[in-house]
Amino acid sequence: YVDSTGLIKMASTNFLLQSEAFGTSWGLTRASVVTNAANAPDGALTAEKLVEDGTLARTHFLGQSMSFTSGRTYYFSVYAKAGERSFVNLRTNGTMIAGNATFNLVAGSVNAVGGISASIQFVGNGWYRCVIWGAATSTAAAAVQIFLSDGSSVFYDGDGVSGLYLWGAQFEPD
Repeated sequence: YVDSTGLIKMASTNFLLQSEAFGTSWGLTRASVVTNAANAPDGALTAEKLVEDGTLARTHFLGQSMSFTSGRTYYFSVYAKAGERSFVNLRTNGTMIAGNATFNLVAGSVNAVGGISASIQFVGNGWYRCVIWGAATSTAAAAVQIFLSDGSSVFYDGDGVSGLYLWGAQFEPD
């Protein structure tokens, strides 16, 4: 993960279940997952594709519930690669300082809003490591979430076939 000073650190304990199998322990909302859809950053055919459904003017995402402790800093990251969609949005549903980050998987840029920090790092073959972090504002369970985006919003008309590639999600405390 990337710590609050921007330094890349070795991973500690990853609290996510099935961090490379997004169709298993993750809740899907107006989306589906195609398994073994692309070569992951490590070269193995284990990356999955998050595909939006055809719902109009709604969000398309997956998430997993985690436990947070007030005042503790948490890092949430995923490797992502553009498919038909080239923007991914990472967030929690309110337990971190309010905010989210949208990552451009073509330009290699990130736009963070609210009180979170974010970084993007190119790792080769079109893959980026996307990271958000912030201090929890309460002790509670909340979901970490990965949203598809059309570049201007996470609320858009899905076409039932477009998506992007994901691999190696992590959720860990500082």
